[in-house]
Amino acid sequence: MKKLLLVAALAFCAGMYAQETVVKKDKDTEFKSEVISIDKDTKMMELLDNASFKTEKIKIENADKIVFNMATNEIVVTGKYKYSFDGEVTVGAMGKKELRYKLGESTVYVN
Repeated sequence: MKKLLLVAALAFCAGMYAQETVVKKDKDTEFKSEVISIDKDTKMMELLDNASFKTEKIKIENADKIVFNMATNEIVVTGKYKYSFDGEVTVGAMGKKELRYKLGESTVYVN
């Protein structure tokens, strides 16, 4: 009986860990990912695994990793991702290309 209870508790905890996390910066910015970590000292937010970031100008989805510098309002996206900018350009799974964007600017840089 104890083993059954332990297995049920572990399954419940694993299910809770796999749930999508949502963080809202303000009414126009939304972050989502499986894992979110925030370093208050460096003011960096890291979103991992199926991460997304959405503002009025840019929409990033299914990203492996998004790093948001809250001090400079800069975003760096690495790994695979999809994005659209100003509702016009949509690019699928970029692979090893890095995307950089600063909130409020009208240019996205892809290296």
